[in-house]
Amino acid sequence: DLFGTEGAPDAAQRGVLKVNDQCSVALDGGKVECIVTLDGDGTEPKQHPGGRNWDFWLEESGKALFLNSQNRTMFANAGTTETGKAGCQAAEYKRGRFRIDKLPSGSHVCVLTGHRRYAELTLESTRKPASGTLLVSYVLWD
Repeated sequence: DLFGTEGAPDAAQRGVLKVNDQCSVALDGGKVECIVTLDGDGTEPKQHPGGRNWDFWLEESGKALFLNSQNRTMFANAGTTETGKAGCQAAEYKRGRFRIDKLPSGSHVCVLTGHRRYAELTLESTRKPASGTLLVSYVLWD
């Protein structure tokens, strides 16, 4: 098929995530969770959900956008075409936060989770959208 999903090796889970600033993402199960301060005065420190199930969280810092590692997750730039599991297994991973706003829209990012699982993200946009919500599609392999 058009998107190369037929017969994808060991494709465990696929989905689309809607991620906002300070939201944490767990690729296993496709969960996104945010801490929202409803009655604050705007001076509360920003915070994201913690815990050992999360893989990364999105950080807006001025115009910059970062994927921030949680629980030893690492990222690798995979270019603008689908890399697949073998490509992500061969990628060079870096620890720490991964800047995405300088990448072209449609960029692929390989992820090695703290649970030693490989995933590939497709960043539908790499700039802060007007809605504040970043759309990220993913495939997580077993």
